Amino acid sequence: MKTSRAFLISFLLTAAAVAQNPNQIALLRWYPANTTTTFNAFPTPRGGVTGSVAFDGQNIWVASFSTSITGNNISKLRASDGAVLGTYSARSGAGGLTFDGANIWVANNGNQSITKLRAMDGVELATYKGFNGAIATAFDGSSIWVALYGGAIWKVNPADGTVLQKVNTKGNPSAIAFDGANMWVALGNSSYQVAKVRVSDGALVGDYTVGFQPEFLVFDGGNMWVSCVGTGAVYKVRASDGSVLGSYQMAGGALGMVFDGTYIWVGNGTAGTVTKVLASDGSTSGIYAVTLAGAAPGAGAFDGANVWFSLQGNYVAKM
Repeated sequence: MKTSRAFLISFLLTAAAVAQNPNQIALLRWYPANTTTTFNAFPTPRGGVTGSVAFDGQNIWVASFSTSITGNNISKLRASDGAVLGTYSARSGAGGLTFDGANIWVANNGNQSITKLRAMDGVELATYKGFNGAIATAFDGSSIWVALYGGAIWKVNPADGTVLQKVNTKGNPSAIAFDGANMWVALGNSSYQVAKVRVSDGALVGDYTVGFQPEFLVFDGGNMWVSCVGTGAVYKVRASDGSVLGSYQMAGGALGMVFDGTYIWVGNGTAGTVTKVLASDGSTSGIYAVTLAGAAPGAGAFDGANVWFSLQGNYVAKM
């Protein structure tokens, strides 16, 4: 009896030690995070700083922005191995990437315009002028929304770039995200608030107070997460009514965020790390250092298996 019991205990301990989530194994993600894989998104240095990141269902798109003409480019990387499939010239201040199912949209903050690139081959289909302060874009399933740093978001027909509606906001919008019915707007560097705008009619549903300098947003299916650069914390806001459910301080600052279906990943720009937060309760599941010196993880995207973060310079990390 004692032998059988000892064997059972030993078996259970061994099983627990080697047990893995089969879904993670299927996605080749049985490890907590990859901290060693980085790719040069712009092999020919062009003077820009790697910024916005987006996923088109197959490939990762990365913007390199600059105030100079030569420093603005968009690169397309194959998600499976990070190979650069193409690099395309962009307008001044390129960033705020969004995929609409067929095209990549770019907010050109320094050019007062937005650009539509065909995702299949990177061909520029159109650039629409008159978007002064364009800094971020989002797609609601039928229209493109553009956040303008001067205090507005505009609803745009993706077929021809026609502005369908203009909605004024407080502050200086820096990010925009869709929750299935509303656009949420991070109101930027001098604000403590985020705004919620109904996409069906452009009505302002409410302004909600979070931390100082809300700059990044990500939706987890029920809550909007807000990264506040000024307080170095992320805030979990219930999308239905704007109630703040929790705030979580990040070691090394809080920049861009990614939701992978279970966790919120937060770029810690000043620490060169990425923090993995359990979306259900805000607990920290891990802090991972990016091996590239001076990495400063910023904006991010999820490709269905891995999270990607832009790094200072011309690089991106695949985790």
